[in-house]
Amino acid sequence: MRRVGRSLPDRRGNFHDKWDNLNERIKNLFIFVFCMEQDERNYASSISQYYKSWGEEQIARFLDRNQIEYQYEYPLAIVDHGKIRMWYPDFRLPEQGIIIEYFGVNGNSNYDEQARHKIQVYKREGIDGLFLTRDSLKGDWPTRIMSQIKSILNNRLDRFNSRQYGRK
Repeated sequence: MRRVGRSLPDRRGNFHDKWDNLNERIKNLFIFVFCMEQDERNYASSISQYYKSWGEEQIARFLDRNQIEYQYEYPLAIVDHGKIRMWYPDFRLPEQGIIIEYFGVNGNSNYDEQARHKIQVYKREGIDGLFLTRDSLKGDWPTRIMSQIKSILNNRLDRFNSRQYGRK
């Protein structure tokens, strides 16, 4: 491809070098603006992980602040309608064995039905989870979320302690 101005002389210096420098600066500016737009659209976090919604970003920040290890959209095999399917819960807390799903769409009956179905399947499969909506992230929500995580873990411990292992 022929560059415009390649054959024009420049009495004050090398025109080609100035032209290439200008092209490089424009390209870098375009890349910078493009990346900024992508960050705004995808809610980039401080650890360069992209989330699909404002709510997911808030949950990730909460987990980071509380030093809770998590995996974002980690694949999970689920039996649904008699078939094994791969689902991708928003967050998986591997140390706690808990998932977190954020249902951020309000007022859509199809979405609401899918959310209810997912919750039922998770419960039927014995998968402990927190199922959050935008309303869940109001007020002192970090304290409530931490309490829910502790409650799930305490319930597990109670179930474990209530069994009579090795007793005759």
